[in-house]
Amino acid sequence: MRLDCLLAHVMKAKYYQMSSFIRAKLGSYPSYTWCSILSTCRVIKEEDQWKVGSGASINIWRDPWLSGSRQAKVMGQCININYSYISDLSNMDSYTWKVDVLNRLFDNDQV
Repeated sequence: MRLDCLLAHVMKAKYYQMSSFIRAKLGSYPSYTWCSILSTCRVIKEEDQWKVGSGASINIWRDPWLSGSRQAKVMGQCININYSYISDLSNMDSYTWKVDVLNRLFDNDQV
């Protein structure tokens, strides 16, 4: 489905105004169409991989962004609200990680 089509706009307005399609919930009294569309979300989540880009939209603490990890999410860490997105952990001008920040936030396995 194209994101600029009328159906996409209607579904977003009705079922996931404050989130993305990947984070959308079934909600109360869902239509048959929405149930069908959302049932594909599981498959998309299993097969999808991040295209990080600037990292400004991938949440460090909530999104499954760790490659090579069974959970793919940061586990068992104290959340530091000063760092919320991948872009906070990287130097976009040199395409390198801020290793000092990573070492403060995560254990050795996750770094």
